[in-house]
Amino acid sequence: MIDKIFFWFVFAIVSGASMVGCKVVGTVQIEVIKPAGTILPDQVNNLIVLNNYRISANDSFSNSIQKAHYLLDTLTSNKIMDQLVYFLNESPRIDTCLNYPAVIYRQAKDRWKPIAPADINRITEMYQVDAVLSLEGLGIIDSLVRITQFDGYSYSSYNLLALFVSSVWRIYLPESETNLDKWVQRDTLFVSEIISLNDFRETIKTQDGLDWLSYKIASQVAPKVSDKLVPYWIPVQRDFFYNQQTEMQVAANYAYRDEWLKAAAIWQKLSTDDDSWISGASCHNMALACEVAGKLELALIWEKKALEKLSNYTTQNYYRLLEYRIKEAELLNKQFGVTKD
Repeated sequence: MIDKIFFWFVFAIVSGASMVGCKVVGTVQIEVIKPAGTILPDQVNNLIVLNNYRISANDSFSNSIQKAHYLLDTLTSNKIMDQLVYFLNESPRIDTCLNYPAVIYRQAKDRWKPIAPADINRITEMYQVDAVLSLEGLGIIDSLVRITQFDGYSYSSYNLLALFVSSVWRIYLPESETNLDKWVQRDTLFVSEIISLNDFRETIKTQDGLDWLSYKIASQVAPKVSDKLVPYWIPVQRDFFYNQQTEMQVAANYAYRDEWLKAAAIWQKLSTDDDSWISGASCHNMALACEVAGKLELALIWEKKALEKLSNYTTQNYYRLLEYRIKEAELLNKQFGVTKD
């Protein structure tokens, strides 16, 4: 199972707990792995990314603003490549990800044409990779947005910069006449430090401003492109039950300290308690402990027991969530090339 190999969790106490009498719903935060948006073929273990969106290396401009926009696009595209290589190399799905050492320029008539198969074959053979990921289009549109807030007494308004970033991506396989996948990535970045278009233009006229802004843009775009290609981690919140009964409180404290095995030992014992709320709550909590351990099928069994004793929104919703996660686990296994015996 994929859970036994790749699942790891980070827990944090989330402030606030809802209390109904002496019965409490506590909340913890864990990290779970999500499937990528694209299923890479099993043979794709090594990638190279290349910057392929520029039409020409023309460095003549009609004014300083045009040049500044050109430099922002160019620097942003390079930083996206650098960050993307980092994220893909961090993924256990990819063995190696390389960054093609130069920008590939195309003629205007070939703006939307894919890279020729012969060039893909040459690149993959030269760098000993299984596929090519190409950035084939990049556009940054700037706009000013006005935000209005109400603090309970009065309204206040302020401006901030919004950047609408569109990037076009293709995945190529060697010895193939068609690309594996093509998609447009759209991101919106709000920059509270810039409150006018004039400030934006002045910012991108300086090297420090270009470095700062291009890094902010790349930091938003690159992780999402990586998530499209390889499984990724997200933080999620989970609810569990306890009350002022001594053992339930002790188990809750263990859970908040990330000592889930100790908490589970108590919940398992209380799962047969004569009090239907305690037994049902403990079964639900056991399901959460199993999810933490990556044992989703066992978690579903425990949550079914919880529903029989304590059917409410929390247990019903968690049962459906576990069913969905089990389906996702099957997709994850496929993406990681893991098969059940």
